[in-house]
Amino acid sequence: MNRLGVFILAIFLVIPGGVSAEWLMFGNDEGHTSVAEITERTIQKRTPVTSWDRGSSSEEVYSWGTVIGNFTPNIGGDEYDRNVLHIVYVTAEVDGEWLKGNLEIRDGGNPGNLMWQRNLGNIKNQNGQSLQTEFENYEAAFGTPVIADFDANGLMDVAVVTPHGVVHFFEPEIQYDAANGNYDQSNNCETWSNATGYTVIRSNPILTSLNGGSDLIISGIDIDNDEIGVVAIDGSTGDQLWDFE
Repeated sequence: MNRLGVFILAIFLVIPGGVSAEWLMFGNDEGHTSVAEITERTIQKRTPVTSWDRGSSSEEVYSWGTVIGNFTPNIGGDEYDRNVLHIVYVTAEVDGEWLKGNLEIRDGGNPGNLMWQRNLGNIKNQNGQSLQTEFENYEAAFGTPVIADFDANGLMDVAVVTPHGVVHFFEPEIQYDAANGNYDQSNNCETWSNATGYTVIRSNPILTSLNGGSDLIISGIDIDNDEIGVVAIDGSTGDQLWDFE
């Protein structure tokens, strides 16, 4: 060991333990017993704050997930002055003897106003049998909606698959009132669809590009033949590209 090394080692040996314990180090002190006082835990300094919560004033969500997008190009009426994104999901409510699905779009900012909604009809399987019990027991649900400009016209579209296997594409038309920050909550839209013939209750559609556009791949159950099928749908037309079972 050279002279410099010996000198540095000697310095460390003669420094009192109390002094070394005051140095900033991992675990606060020489025993690593705690967190250094200057450490800021972000979750404590910036506690998450709820922007809005529909709570009991809104129906339960009956899709496996929700998606977030920007429907500003679809909004007419007054000049749109809100810098927010928009939330899409599926709810359900009892109507007579049936549980019916509703596709909804909400303003992502406070207070989360409803912008647009579309009735998806009775919740049933491919043979028209009710799936209300399975949905209410959370054993089945709508697939997560998919957002894309499927027909490439500059407006945002939503695709959703019903439990009885119909793939719906919607291009919402939304009106905005700047005076009160509300929307018309209509069901106006352009729409196209495809009936796959499958029961789709435990899978989500996949967005991909099979022929240069935005297309969907969907998996479902053929309950008549007890087989699982996979089908590809052209997003711009709703036409089936292929079906594998």
